[in-house]
Amino acid sequence: MDVTGDEQSPEAYLDKLVAEYPDRIYLRYKKAELHEKFGQIDLAIQEYDQIGELLLEAGDRQGAVDAIEQIITLDPPNKSKYQELIENLTAES
Repeated sequence: MDVTGDEQSPEAYLDKLVAEYPDRIYLRYKKAELHEKFGQIDLAIQEYDQIGELLLEAGDRQGAVDAIEQIITLDPPNKSKYQELIENLTAES
């Protein structure tokens, strides 16, 4: 990672980190939280969705369910699909 000392916004810095380390779930959580803080709900949902996918790929079903539950708290338009996904994931455990 290139750290030049140039001042960046927290969003830009996190974007760079996520681009460089896309599988780092912690970075994606921070990015999602930042989107929430600034009212960018659609972007937060996208990040939480990516987090859920990464956690499923890693075999962490409970972590994926937690990420999906976070999406549901943001009241997405397709909320019922996320609820159904949670039901499927918890039934398979």
